[in-house]
Amino acid sequence: MDRKPYSSQDLLQLIWGAALAIMGLAFFFRVSTVMERIAEMEYPASVEIFLRIGFYLIAVILLGGGIKKIYRFLEITKNRE
Repeated sequence: MDRKPYSSQDLLQLIWGAALAIMGLAFFFRVSTVMERIAEMEYPASVEIFLRIGFYLIAVILLGGGIKKIYRFLEITKNRE
């Protein structure tokens, strides 16, 4: 088998995808700590729920985007073989 080297763009996308996925996971686990601090500020309950949903949505989008980029990289490598 004659493997072609990866382009710098492909490797950059893989690194960016890994960074997005890691930040999505970190953000997901950090939400509870941030929400405790926000709860101390005496906002209405509806605002806290909205913020919690928003933070979790950001985490899911980051994680999903990272997984998508990593998956595309794996598809590219599979097609090159």
